[in-house]
Amino acid sequence: MKKSEIAAMNKSFGILKERRAKILDDDRTIRLKEHVKKIREHSIKNMDQLLYKAINKLQKNGLEVVLAEKSENALEAIYSIVKDESMVVKSKSNTAGEIGLSEFLEDNDVQVIETDLGDRIIQLHPNSKPSHPIGPASHLKMEDIANLISNEFNMDIKPDPRAILNIIKEDVLLKLSQCKI
Repeated sequence: MKKSEIAAMNKSFGILKERRAKILDDDRTIRLKEHVKKIREHSIKNMDQLLYKAINKLQKNGLEVVLAEKSENALEAIYSIVKDESMVVKSKSNTAGEIGLSEFLEDNDVQVIETDLGDRIIQLHPNSKPSHPIGPASHLKMEDIANLISNEFNMDIKPDPRAILNIIKEDVLLKLSQCKI
């Protein structure tokens, strides 16, 4: 990583660290953490029953449910659903990232368009890897992102977060309109 990328990432994460500290010290957060802990303990004790309930609800709402023991099984199941498509538009998913879904689909000639702003910026930046799951493009300076977007879309984009967001959003919506639903 370049020094400028490290500085940009440090600045981004410094802001996040300050916000996090304020939130974690709040009484509501402390109560919420206790509540979440109880939910987690209950969920672990009742995992089979909750899984069965979730599957039934999803199927009742018209969704196809596939259970996969390994990432390879999940990738093959997903590919069997989208194999005849030339493009898929994908939203943020830690699980999809963990199993390498985008790479797998791209390797199998299915173009993947990311809808998450940071992930889409990284996708458009051929020499960059995500720096963090929450802030995948936080190592890039705003000017570099604006230049990247300007080059990608053949227009002059100012290093303004809103301008960048609007262009990316417009592009993703265009790609989405090209997909079968």
